[in-house]
Amino acid sequence: MGNPYRIKSHKRIYRKSHGAMLLRGGAFVVSVLLLFGLGWALYGPVSRLFEKITAEKPPEIQDEPPVLDESVPEQEGVLEAEPEPEPAAVGVQKTAYLPTEVVRDRERLAAALAAVKAQGYDGVMVTIKEKDGTVNYPIAYRKEIDRRYTAEATFDLAAVAGQIKDAGLVPTAAVYVFEDRKYAAADKTTGVRFAGATYLWLDNAPANGGRSWLNPYSPGAQQYIEKVLADVAAAGYEEILLRSFQFPVGYSMELMDFGQVEQSKQEQLRQYGAKLEQWAKDQGLVLKMALPADSMLGGDSRGYDGDSSAVAMASVVVEANPSSFGEEFVTPELNLPNPQANTTATVQAAAQAAQRKLGDRTMAIMVSGSEVTPAQLEQAGINRYIVFDPVL
Repeated sequence: MGNPYRIKSHKRIYRKSHGAMLLRGGAFVVSVLLLFGLGWALYGPVSRLFEKITAEKPPEIQDEPPVLDESVPEQEGVLEAEPEPEPAAVGVQKTAYLPTEVVRDRERLAAALAAVKAQGYDGVMVTIKEKDGTVNYPIAYRKEIDRRYTAEATFDLAAVAGQIKDAGLVPTAAVYVFEDRKYAAADKTTGVRFAGATYLWLDNAPANGGRSWLNPYSPGAQQYIEKVLADVAAAGYEEILLRSFQFPVGYSMELMDFGQVEQSKQEQLRQYGAKLEQWAKDQGLVLKMALPADSMLGGDSRGYDGDSSAVAMASVVVEANPSSFGEEFVTPELNLPNPQANTTATVQAAAQAAQRKLGDRTMAIMVSGSEVTPAQLEQAGINRYIVFDPVL
């Protein structure tokens, strides 16, 4: 085993001579004097430069809350006032519904328009497509079958609309939708069929005037309806009333065959109605749906597969002739023990009950001029109405 490594200590390295200590002390004093002199020499210029920068610095922004204008009331939770919503289009207030035979005769129409204007109406309605499916203008849709549903005596759509406008009135078109035996017979693929058969279902026996109906599920039926509405819009009518916008009613309803369906009757009516409403909005038209009062107030609602108010559009015309309630109409929604006793009170009660069901939808009342007069309607507080065949 080798010798261990040893470190030798040389104590002389920690010893300093007296002369060396004096030399180092002098050097330190000289260094301090030099630094003091340099600092004094630079103090003036640096001080002046700092003063100049300070003088040019913009004043500090005070961190204080803005002062609220006391002329404007403070509102909690409101970031910005939102614009008032535009009111929904309500359309014509008082409409005279003229019979087709009057509309076909230009001179009779002119006399009727003058009388209507004098009585305070602001709109005139004419039937473009009748309850049986007859079209009152020379439609050009399917050349091979158009004659089967076109009236023998037609009128010019645009000419009639123009004549109404020239009289200072708003032209409105009434179109019966699915209650249509003529087009269904002309194109059987668009009609409601009898279950298990190739022929059309009828709402009554042929001997009793049974009629076929268009199938609301049928794309072909819808396309035909849309063609009629497009013609009406192109002719210059500003409002359209859809009548018989419903499923068929009658005998043996359980034997109706609508083909393959994917949704309920109510949903079908709602969806197709929404489609037509959007179309009308795009065209700048007011579209309204006619609904019988009893169908939403506890009466016959089979055509709507339940309460008809469930399929109502934004603008509704309620058919409320006193005679439509029969000798007695008593339901949880409307109590009319004798509808004919006081027709003004009957229409008033029906209108109030219907408005409760329709909520904030725009509503007008439609009656026959032979049953209720405009004066009676206004006495009942009804200021938006349609009078069919008014006394002129």
